[in-house]
Amino acid sequence: MGFIVAEEGGKVVGLAGLEHYGSVGMVRSVVVHSDYRGMGYGEALLHATLDRAAQQRIETLVLLTTTAAAWFERWDFAQIPWSELPEAVQRSPLVQEGCPASAIVMGRVLRE
Repeated sequence: MGFIVAEEGGKVVGLAGLEHYGSVGMVRSVVVHSDYRGMGYGEALLHATLDRAAQQRIETLVLLTTTAAAWFERWDFAQIPWSELPEAVQRSPLVQEGCPASAIVMGRVLRE
């Protein structure tokens, strides 16, 4: 997994992760410190993640969220059924051990 870090004055204020599963990438942990929300850091982190995914020839991005579905919908992610997660993603440690069944699965096609 690779991380993109947002800094302000030498202080980490946010990060986003990207995991690879063949031609599918899983967006992980787009987070911004509460003192810096609403300042564009989340958007910048997501755009940097999308750019990195495109550079790495990822065709589809998926993510799991319990709180930010509406935010991701603004960036063309759409809810998809759990059953549409690629098998490799379903076997990932996040899905197997760390994600509640109530999480919303979302996806976005980058290249067809």
